[in-house]
Amino acid sequence: PPQLPDPNLNPLNPNNPLTNQNMLNRLIDQINSLYSSKHKKPNSTSFATPTSSTKSIKLAILDSGLSVEYQKTHSEVILQNFTLDKNGNDGFGHGTFTSSLLFFRSSSCPGKLNALVSDGKVQVHMLKVFNGRRHSSESFIKQALEYCLRNSIRIIALPLGTQTLFSKEIRNLFRRVVSKGGLIISAAGNEGPDLGTL
Repeated sequence: PPQLPDPNLNPLNPNNPLTNQNMLNRLIDQINSLYSSKHKKPNSTSFATPTSSTKSIKLAILDSGLSVEYQKTHSEVILQNFTLDKNGNDGFGHGTFTSSLLFFRSSSCPGKLNALVSDGKVQVHMLKVFNGRRHSSESFIKQALEYCLRNSIRIIALPLGTQTLFSKEIRNLFRRVVSKGGLIISAAGNEGPDLGTL
């Protein structure tokens, strides 16, 4: 059986393998699959060179924002703040950590999607739903999901957990995203995978 995380871990611990790594691996596989199926050359396993009319795959990450330094070096990331904080700055590092696994620019340790993001083949929307005190609310998440629907975002990553079940309103928004062909990939939460942690 899979090893479950220590229930005493911080609920937003970015080092929890069940919380982040499995979710991110699924997300990366899905983006690579979507992109390669849309842009593959005939009889080839390599990516085709996109034309100017090629649309990017839109990815949203609902998390705690991005550090100021990360915003400077990754200006192509669209940052939206749905909390009551004054800006989208990451107050405790979780959103920055998650993002670095996906598209960090480093020759020694590049993010798994760095090349696709840098080339504009994947458009990233960081949607801040955790404030600087590590608090979120269904209102923040609802606004972020509505933003995803308005902007036709294809893939939504939820590297977060909750101790209570989402409301019917939030679940209906999830259904609307999926009904429009969207994909939602969620972490299990540090106390998961149990009812109420997803």
